[in-house]
Amino acid sequence: MAAYRFFNNEKVTETSLIDSVVKRTGKIASGKEVLVLQDSSEYHFRKYEQRIEPGTGLGETGRYALGYFCHPSLVIDANNGSVLGLSDIYNWSRSPDRDQRTESRKKRPIEEKESYKWIRGSLKSKEVLSSAQHKTIIQDRDGDIYESFSRIPDEQTDLLVRSKTDRKIEESPGWLYLALESQNPCVEYEFKVSSDSKKRQKRTAIMEVRYTQVSIKRPAYLPKSYPPNISVSVVQAKEKSSTVPDGEQAIEWILISTRKVTDFIEAVMLVYWYSLRWLIEELFGLHKSKGFDAEECELRTGWGIRKLGIITMQSAMRAMQLKQARQEDCQLPIEVVFTEQEQECLEQLCKRLEGKTEKLKNNHPRHLLRWATWVIARYGGWSGYDSQRPAGLTTLKQGLEKFDMLFQGWRLARQEPKESKEDF
Repeated sequence: MAAYRFFNNEKVTETSLIDSVVKRTGKIASGKEVLVLQDSSEYHFRKYEQRIEPGTGLGETGRYALGYFCHPSLVIDANNGSVLGLSDIYNWSRSPDRDQRTESRKKRPIEEKESYKWIRGSLKSKEVLSSAQHKTIIQDRDGDIYESFSRIPDEQTDLLVRSKTDRKIEESPGWLYLALESQNPCVEYEFKVSSDSKKRQKRTAIMEVRYTQVSIKRPAYLPKSYPPNISVSVVQAKEKSSTVPDGEQAIEWILISTRKVTDFIEAVMLVYWYSLRWLIEELFGLHKSKGFDAEECELRTGWGIRKLGIITMQSAMRAMQLKQARQEDCQLPIEVVFTEQEQECLEQLCKRLEGKTEKLKNNHPRHLLRWATWVIARYGGWSGYDSQRPAGLTTLKQGLEKFDMLFQGWRLARQEPKESKEDF
């Protein structure tokens, strides 16, 4: 009942919950070069339509089902790919009365378009990550809009977007894709393609990399308040025809970035950074299935469902961080995930879990997240022996749930005051 009251309490807002999540990320990212991965996903609740109160935060989605959209910004360390936290979460739903005419949408300012989510999330992330050394915001094809290139970059922020459409450029031959085709490959690399019965065959693809510098022109439909052109780097990673199976198209990425590329090393680095987008796909997969089942929420209001989604997304991200920490080369400090009080509780729990032999002891460094992962995995059902298969996401999720309950009891037993919002 206390949980139901919490999610139905109008004083507990989405904004306050999001602020408590991102504040911690800002501290962790201080002084680091970071990547900010952005994407959107739909959450559907049509099968619960009769139970959910109408007009309480849910609406149409892309599939015209009852639900909402979520657009998070996932922050990772650019130097090692470690997940650091979330710098923004933006939820919204569509009204059935919205104007869907194409001409009307084009004439609207970007702030009134759904695509403003890319700029909004970027500006919020820049604010949260103001103390980071440098930020590169990475977006999928839907983020390829001129307004983003105009508004987001600054001296401490770059944009990296996968190209959605060909663009006019100042330089000859006048079009971006033709300018790329005129460049000679600067380097080749091997790319392992996973088996996909619908689209791709398993193979080792040989990728060619090209890059160039161009100035993209302002689209004709935009007002003159936007700059007439913007200088960008363009990088293409395309599979050589010799490794493309019959009936398939070559793998190809065309990336546009405000970060200047001067050699093949920087070009390949941008391709690698973009490939890390799979991490936000993993976050959605874990949040919507694999134990969290965000779409199986049985609250009666859309606002409550969305607030619960924020909390469980934070938990899903913590499970991802613990999974990464299993690797011996991961040097993430324990404070990335756990507060000082939680660390103290973990230390006491660890003593109960360790066995008498060295094989069943937590021999990882106490200051690293890897040490805490051992404890959480044990509570999730993992045996504790390094010879066994490492704990998976589901096991870590179950361990986190048990630890959260144990921690609440541990804190009550010590008669500690409730944590502040920044410890959420």
